[in-house]
Amino acid sequence: MTGWRRQQQFGAILERVRCGPIPCAAADHLPFGTAWNTAANNDGRILHATWMLGQMNGGLATCLEIPYAHVKARAVSPDDGRMLGRDLAQAIRQYLQSQ
Repeated sequence: MTGWRRQQQFGAILERVRCGPIPCAAADHLPFGTAWNTAANNDGRILHATWMLGQMNGGLATCLEIPYAHVKARAVSPDDGRMLGRDLAQAIRQYLQSQ
């Protein structure tokens, strides 16, 4: 399974288990090589997810970007962030159990 496929699988789980107010849709995830997410924008540096894949022998390696301001017009509060953390923990648990 490719890294992108693993990321899609995790994203679908997160979307399914999300209980908190911060929206998350797997359809919004941006694969490497699309739009601004290209090698031209990394100044020749090794990407975090690429480095992690090498450390984990092909497991799930991904980066999450969580804005401090707004997500789809919803202001993010500290409580929202904590709820997102719970959602992420639940998604990680289910992802690992599925492997």
